Amino acid sequence: MMEKRSGHGCHVGLFEGDEGVFVAGGTRDYLASAEFYNPTRDVWQAIGSLNTGRTFSPMTMLGRE
Repeated sequence: MMEKRSGHGCHVGLFEGDEGVFVAGGTRDYLASAEFYNPTRDVWQAIGSLNTGRTFSPMTMLGRE
């Protein structure tokens, strides 16, 4: 991960056509960042941020890529 975190939400899904893992939030100072891990390329990338930092929050994806 680009930012060390725990207590984050995660979800498996597609981002820009690649399957991987989304992570967002976390306990370190209520992180608001969101990242995507592409296991095929073994790369993490920042994909935006939450409006408000969250911790121990579940993650659900709606809609399509």
